[in-house]
Amino acid sequence: MLNLALAFAVALGVFALAAAWLGPIPALFPALFFAVLTLFLLGRRTGQKISRELEPLMALLQARRIDDARSLLLNVRERWARWQVMLAGQIDAQRGMLEYL
Repeated sequence: MLNLALAFAVALGVFALAAAWLGPIPALFPALFFAVLTLFLLGRRTGQKISRELEPLMALLQARRIDDARSLLLNVRERWARWQVMLAGQIDAQRGMLEYL
């Protein structure tokens, strides 16, 4: 969610600058472009950090240390769920699959 809020803030800033220079209607295009670009770059950065933290997960599952894997997923969810949109649901789905297996 914070990535989305930051992208929205960038879009508002670009819109304000572009609207002062070009007018309100033409300012929508650069604002939309920079919002999408910011959301993409922040999502990519966050995804790389999350995948680095989840690297030991497969080794834990192969060693059948399910409780440690579950706690790793919970720690990653607690740390990054507020940054990335829909991450909490994805991690909850992975925890549910662990419970099912």
